[in-house]
Amino acid sequence: MGAIVNPTLDAADSLSSKFNQEKVDSDPVDDRVVRRAVLKMDLTILPIMTMLYLLSFLDRSNIGNARVAGLQKGLHMTDHQYQIAVTITYVPYVLSEIPANLILRRVGPNLLMPALLTIWGIIVLAQGFVTSFRGLIVTRAFLGLAEGPMLPGIVLYLSGFYTREELSLRIALFFSAASLSGAFSGLLAAAIVNMHGVANKPAWAWIFILEGIFTVVVGLVIFFLIPATPEDSKFLSDEQKRLIIQRLDRDRPFVKPLDTFSIKQVLSVMISPHVVMVAIINFMGGVNLFGLALFLPSIVNQLGFSPNHTQLLSVGPFAVGFAVTLITAYLSDRYKARAATIVAILLFSVAGYSLSLASPGKHTSYAALYLMVPGAYATVPIISAWFSNNTEPHYRRATSIALGISAGNCLSINNSPAGSALDAADSLSSIQSEKVDVELDHADSAAVKRAVLKMDLTLLPILTMFYLLSFLDRANIGNARVAGLQKDLHLTDRQYQIAITITYVPYVLSEIPANLLLRRVGPNILMPVILTIWGIIVLSQGFVTSFQGLAAARAFLGMCEGPMLPGIILYLSGFYTRKELSLRIALFFSAASLSGAFSGLLAAAIVNLHGVGNKPAWAWIFILEGIFSTLVGLVSFYLVPATPKDSRFLSDEQKRLIMQRLERNRPFVIPMDTFSIRQVFSVMITPHVLLPSVINFLGGTNLFGLALFLPSIVSQLGYSSNRTQLLSVGPFAVGFVVTVILAYFSDRYMSRAVPIVAVLLLSVAGYSLSLGATPKFYYLDVDLTSSLKASTSKHTSYASLYLMVPGVYATIPVISAWFSNNTEPYYRRATSIALGLVFANCGGILSTWRYPSHEGPKYRKTTIMNLTFSLVMMALTVTNALMLIWLNRQKKLRRSEILAPYVTKEEPNGGSRAWAVLGDRHPDFVYVI
Repeated sequence: MGAIVNPTLDAADSLSSKFNQEKVDSDPVDDRVVRRAVLKMDLTILPIMTMLYLLSFLDRSNIGNARVAGLQKGLHMTDHQYQIAVTITYVPYVLSEIPANLILRRVGPNLLMPALLTIWGIIVLAQGFVTSFRGLIVTRAFLGLAEGPMLPGIVLYLSGFYTREELSLRIALFFSAASLSGAFSGLLAAAIVNMHGVANKPAWAWIFILEGIFTVVVGLVIFFLIPATPEDSKFLSDEQKRLIIQRLDRDRPFVKPLDTFSIKQVLSVMISPHVVMVAIINFMGGVNLFGLALFLPSIVNQLGFSPNHTQLLSVGPFAVGFAVTLITAYLSDRYKARAATIVAILLFSVAGYSLSLASPGKHTSYAALYLMVPGAYATVPIISAWFSNNTEPHYRRATSIALGISAGNCLSINNSPAGSALDAADSLSSIQSEKVDVELDHADSAAVKRAVLKMDLTLLPILTMFYLLSFLDRANIGNARVAGLQKDLHLTDRQYQIAITITYVPYVLSEIPANLLLRRVGPNILMPVILTIWGIIVLSQGFVTSFQGLAAARAFLGMCEGPMLPGIILYLSGFYTRKELSLRIALFFSAASLSGAFSGLLAAAIVNLHGVGNKPAWAWIFILEGIFSTLVGLVSFYLVPATPKDSRFLSDEQKRLIMQRLERNRPFVIPMDTFSIRQVFSVMITPHVLLPSVINFLGGTNLFGLALFLPSIVSQLGYSSNRTQLLSVGPFAVGFVVTVILAYFSDRYMSRAVPIVAVLLLSVAGYSLSLGATPKFYYLDVDLTSSLKASTSKHTSYASLYLMVPGVYATIPVISAWFSNNTEPYYRRATSIALGLVFANCGGILSTWRYPSHEGPKYRKTTIMNLTFSLVMMALTVTNALMLIWLNRQKKLRRSEILAPYVTKEEPNGGSRAWAVLGDRHPDFVYVI
């Protein structure tokens, strides 16, 4: 039996250490300097490459969104003509790839790539002015000619900066822009279509014009940002340049241009079996990838969704594709495995296409896209790295990369036929607004939609930032712990748990009082004030030197952060109708899962400041994030309106329409009611408030446990400090996607109970999978069977987090909307929202004591508890739904009896007095199930 492995983590590892720490040379080179140099390249080169390829894919595939927005109808094209317009792009695209890669070194990537980007931006812009099919195919052909060299050029360019073992992940990081472009394209199109008719241009034309202008501007800026080689980088010191070139020379002796161009080298690639075989794989994969990129909006539309819903529903599959692409590329580099990773990814697409064929229903077909897109996109970075890894010298590598990518583009012409023409005038706000319960008399519904869209674009980003910072600044103690907080402050596990727990005592106590004060103080004052104060407190945590100092800072942090979540929900309930609320809560609450992702990424970068100013890495996590929160708090004083009437972005007419629809949807928007302690206490004995509160307590235990301890769980699986920070990202990113999708369907079908039960099945599956995994033993044992079991358990336990996190996070927005939907008037609603979150945070307190280090990484007892809680949550949700159905029937049967005390000759239905006194008990108030 071997020695026990110590999972203690080095917080000073940099992002680049994922690969470099396993490849230390015997030469006396300062490995830490190399890591910093590679990190500098990551931070200066990869964002530029990502932007280049994002725009390449976006500007090539936005024809799909333009089609949904009316392009085919506007230019009077048949389905066949539309397919020709798409296909014609790829003829010059494919033909330009190999020649451009061969001249890349001679021209210089610092000149060729920005020039191509600027030119194709002008071409995209020109597409907005075409008036015929012929004009469209001419611009698309020139677009293909300009865009073709970009992907093979970037891959070849990066191969001159990174070692072979580092390349797949770096390719994935920029190629993930392909899946992100699909997400951004839908969101951008959903916003741009509102410009329909501006300057007498249709919506589809504005998609091309605005995206083209942006591309041209980026192209001109990038001329000044791209270095031709590592030696030309403005961001690397002379010593770092020397070390980078030295490590590249050792990894690939052909980095220096010792070889000259030879047509023999080019032709030799064409008959290399290992190149041709992979090119054939790319040839087949191109059908899947470009078919989804170009036609996914049309596929979604033909399932029966409206044009704007189509644009938005196109986002989810691409977002999941982004996450899977990064994770699989990381694993491919980590284990130096290309073939096995590609086969594993292709299982996604096989499952997706099989699901689509087996069950052609609307929702099943849409769900299948969440398997198809990752299965298509995630193979490309690994295959591209495979080409680069296995061909040398430079001109053979340049040819093989371009040949493989051009093969992938050849079958992009084989795509599905077009669907019916669509109306482009729908706005983002039509998700909810187009089906408002009561139509506005004599109101322009388009004007209402534009007003709601303005609120979406001006309110939600601010509130999302508020809650992202709230969750980030409260949960970053988990990342700080991984970075050495507990060790440096000499904390026991019990003291660390106390430091977390003490946050939630004032946090819980402040929620209800703050919500009751929100209207009187004004949300435009209260929310920025508490954000600024807690930013200062977070900053101060970076200077604590003892357990006592940490506990004091955490207590004050809880007191300031407590009011934020209930305050935001109550605030939004004064801007949106009941049917619109769940999705809006999800959009800002998704910041909770995003904060988990960002926290890991930020921590992975910040730990490189270890030792700066004689401060440890964990202190810099608090200091930098605290400074940012303080700055956002100060700026937000000028951005948050108290009510719709105070918005600087709405016209007077839009304000009137917004208030009118709110009054009809919820008669308590106008503050007719005054504060009454009786209203507050009445909530405490309301069954349909108490049951969801208990659900929130159980869910809060699961949620905060994952939020605070997920980095520690991953760390104890045996990963290094920096890998732990990065591997913490994936589950939270998936949680973000699932949260938004669930809330959308919850609002769309005006249902709360069914979505809650459905998503809880994910958490049940996740906890069950974790329990079922083979126990993990940290032994360096030569026994192969034992090693395989350990490895299987490790990866299974990590995989289970991808079910737990979305299954827990996605319930909160829907439950929060349930509180707001079913309690009136204002002060009852304020109390119920806060009470539900008090219960959730009490669950958070419990969770802080359920993850002692000695039980990790399985935490079997806690996992059993969490599984039980998820099952009980499902049972209570069904119970609450049945009770609300019964209450609605009772109010309908006893309507006259309930209204009798308030009926007058002037107001035979009880009027405003009945609404003010009865609130949600009014017989005309229908509880949301």
